[in-house]
Amino acid sequence: MARMMRAVCKALSDETRFRIAWALAEEDLCVCELSDALEVSQSTLSNHLSKLRDLGIVDTRKDGSWVYYMLSDGLREQVTAMFDAFATDLEIDETLQNDQQRLAERLEMRVDGRCIRSYGQL
Repeated sequence: MARMMRAVCKALSDETRFRIAWALAEEDLCVCELSDALEVSQSTLSNHLSKLRDLGIVDTRKDGSWVYYMLSDGLREQVTAMFDAFATDLEIDETLQNDQQRLAERLEMRVDGRCIRSYGQL
């Protein structure tokens, strides 16, 4: 388990991957929602998601033509516990707060709980 913890911490030491995990801690999201919320290009986001998926930090599920990402069941509890341990600092982080605001706006565009739009909707 210590080996996995080191891998998770190393992966999340990258700011973009940390922001992805922070967003996924609350909701399963598709790439276009993450891209708009984090203001990261689709190609950059896909590279980071691929690394997180290879490490077993995130899983995917397909719904029609959309692929949704979520924290993996095996690590969700540990990752969210880490966020909880630093909640006071994370809740005042301007970047994360801006991400959360954009994500909330993006999620309002869902229909029946599903993404129906592509990139660049915000």
